This record gives sequence, C-alpha cells and structure tokens, in this order.
Amino acid sequence: MKKIIIDPHNCSREELEELKEYLDEKCWDWKEEEPEPEESEKDSKIAYIKRVIADWGSTTTAELEAEGSPVISSIGNHPNTSVLVETFYSNGVEAVSYVDEMETGSNTIAYEDLSDDVIDEIYILIERYEADQVQTQKRISN
Repeated sequence: MKKIIIDPHNCSREELEELKEYLDEKCWDWKEEEPEPEESEKDSKIAYIKRVIADWGSTTTAELEAEGSPVISSIGNHPNTSVLVETFYSNGVEAVSYVDEMETGSNTIAYEDLSDDVIDEIYILIERYEADQVQTQKRISN
C-alpha cells in the first residue's frame, strides 16, 4: 500500500477538501493524520524552570531575596490562611501552608499542577536566578 502525505500548509482549505473528495471518489484508503500538539506557553516555561534548576540546583525565595513568595492560595479574614511557594526543585515546588503567619505544614507540588499565574511568577524568579548564577560563574572564572 502506498502512502500519500499531504502538507496542508502548501494548499488552501478548498484544495485540501477537493483532494479529500477525489480520494473518496476513487475509493482510496486514506486517513488524515492528527498534527502533533504544540507545546503550550506554560509547558515551555515549566521546561525552562526544570532545566535551570537541574543545571544550577534547587533554591528558595529567601536565597533569591524575592520580594515575596508566589501565592498558590490565600483566604483572608481571621484566620488568614495562605499557601506559598518557598523552595524550587527540579520536579516541583515546596508549598508551605501558613495560618496567621504561623507555618502549619508543607508539601511538594508538581509544576504542572500549578496555575499559569504561579508559573509566570516562578519563571521570572528563575530567570533572575539563572542570570545571577551565570554572573557568579563569570566572576569566579576571571
């Protein structure tokens, strides 16, 4: 059986539909292959974060002297309950729970399970982390 590969980017939608009709009329056995899903912006950022952490090691918001920790969740009023990202590992983050500024527990959360907004905040911190590490390495090697 011969295989026909059609690149839909080299023809118009009408031409593609016309070709499909022709193949059906001539009783050709054909199927349209599903395009591979493109990597999302979130997936791309997660891959970058994981690569930087794998290259330079885990770090914390304290080490990075961040103005604040990325907030996973926060419920106001009394008592104030928050879950903050405190440590960055290659496979995920350590999320620390607080009730009225008192630490009540922690757990590890995979990057893929975090919201886009939290990933954006982590991405910015990790970009800065990588830049600092590269600068430090340049100073040491000179």
